[in-house]
Amino acid sequence: MKKFFTLLLAVISTMTAFAQTEPAIELQAEVDGNTRTFSIGLATEGTVQIDWGNGEKVTSEVIPAFDGWNQVNVSGTVSGEGKVKIYGDNIVCFECSSRVDGAQVLSLDVTKATTLKDLTANTNKLTAIDLTKNTELEKLEISNNQLTSIDISKCTQLTTLEINNNLLTAIDITKNQALQTLRIGQNKLAGELDLSTNPTLKTVAAPTNELTSVKIGNNTADKPWLSFNYNKLTSIDASGIQDAGNATLFLIGNQLTEIKLPSAKMSILNISKNNFTLATLPAPDATTTAKGFTYAPQNDYVIPESYKVGDVLDLSSQTSATLNTQFAVYKSDKTALTEGTDYTVADGKITFLTAQEAVYVTMSSALYSKFTGSSIYKTTVTKVEGSTGINAVTTQGVKISTAGNEISISGLSQGDAVTVANLGGAVVANFHASSANAHVQAAKGLYIVSINGKAIKVAL
Repeated sequence: MKKFFTLLLAVISTMTAFAQTEPAIELQAEVDGNTRTFSIGLATEGTVQIDWGNGEKVTSEVIPAFDGWNQVNVSGTVSGEGKVKIYGDNIVCFECSSRVDGAQVLSLDVTKATTLKDLTANTNKLTAIDLTKNTELEKLEISNNQLTSIDISKCTQLTTLEINNNLLTAIDITKNQALQTLRIGQNKLAGELDLSTNPTLKTVAAPTNELTSVKIGNNTADKPWLSFNYNKLTSIDASGIQDAGNATLFLIGNQLTEIKLPSAKMSILNISKNNFTLATLPAPDATTTAKGFTYAPQNDYVIPESYKVGDVLDLSSQTSATLNTQFAVYKSDKTALTEGTDYTVADGKITFLTAQEAVYVTMSSALYSKFTGSSIYKTTVTKVEGSTGINAVTTQGVKISTAGNEISISGLSQGDAVTVANLGGAVVANFHASSANAHVQAAKGLYIVSINGKAIKVAL
């Protein structure tokens, strides 16, 4: 029995000795001959040893128990092939961020540092990292790397996750229900971002991705701050934000035409540079305070690239008794065209009367007074092609053409009844043909020419 216990103690002693010689953290770094620094925090007071690449272990100064702020900087010069090994127990905090213009970390293995709670590795050249063994991790900052994917499904205690400026195309945070801060901007995230299983998210920054939708779900955080600027969002449901009165939501530069908002007014809402129209914008008094609601400018209202003189641009959907929209037409150099001469407006329908190389239509409403100046709501630019004359058979052998201020009719038969009237019904000419040809002088505009009861619209 005594021999058995002696053997058992020897085995335990051997295992302990082996554990102490196994590095907790390994990394591959670029070698440039300069001093670099790691920050380390331990669960209990102690030291670590670092092999900077030359096979020699250097013992650090005494590191106090980590309180969230008192990690110790350990400096050295990476040598050899750049393979750095860090030995020590109970490492809870580790930072190996690099300078943009300095030597960087190429790979990082923390699978044996299972006590890690705080890991920071910003501005490196990491293409992958295994975090499946780091179940105690609470804070992860790994921005400015080259990660294309990351598995954090085992990191269920994460409260802070920052992975800005990587190459991520997707991210799954459904297992990270304790998350309070999420920063994932400047990636290539596409499709839907599902935040519905993260109710305590207080800060979300996901700008400059390729997201098409966001599912916020039931958010119970106090004063939530959410930003999804410059994505490709076509829809977003923010109706589940509970603390709406103190909530901030930024949606600048997307493709939204509609949005689901909380029933209570929000503190700050910015939906500028989207595809909202006067007909689809949320009403200021129904969603948020006027001070905190930014909707101008919006992306231009898309219209066809060209029209012909006499064609009608139908913008009637952009006006109503409430909106009372005012329409105006401008050249691309911002010179105003003349209503009644260059175009007419009737119930939101613009009829082009003169040829123009490049014009656009502005729309203004007192309800949305911030659409003004450089932020005016307008259409895309279009070209109005001039009429080369309208030739159409109205009765067998009869043709109508226009040139200048004259309407010409040819192929008439003796006694044909001819009437020319403008769109308002005013008769310009009314006669029976006495010869095969007839000419009618008229001002610029649109006219209805009727021959024996058969009518056609022409433009001068």
